[in-house]
Amino acid sequence: MAPRKNAKGLSPAPSTPACRPSSAASPEKPPGPLSITISPEEREVIKVNNYSASELKNACDNASNECYLSRPVLFRQIHLHTDVRLALGWAGVFTAAATGLYGWKTDFEKSKPGVWVGFIL
Repeated sequence: MAPRKNAKGLSPAPSTPACRPSSAASPEKPPGPLSITISPEEREVIKVNNYSASELKNACDNASNECYLSRPVLFRQIHLHTDVRLALGWAGVFTAAATGLYGWKTDFEKSKPGVWVGFIL
């Protein structure tokens, strides 16, 4: 297929690496773990049974911990999601306990609306 021509009838100049924006990391961002080259002598060889899912998972977890978590510039753990789930879980436990205690202490017909509210929450 012939190269396209612009309105003046000229073919576009081939793009050179100098014309394209560089894909190198900006000065604000730290280099990623894939941009850092490690010689084969420095790499640690890990033997894992390929048929054991738990061994494969543990090996991958250890490798990612060494790669990311050992260098806090590359990765920072945020525990907000875990904390919110924990708080919501405990709130549900306390709601269920309060609803059950209220339903146990009061008459059945009188406690129905309160138990429904606790059940919906």
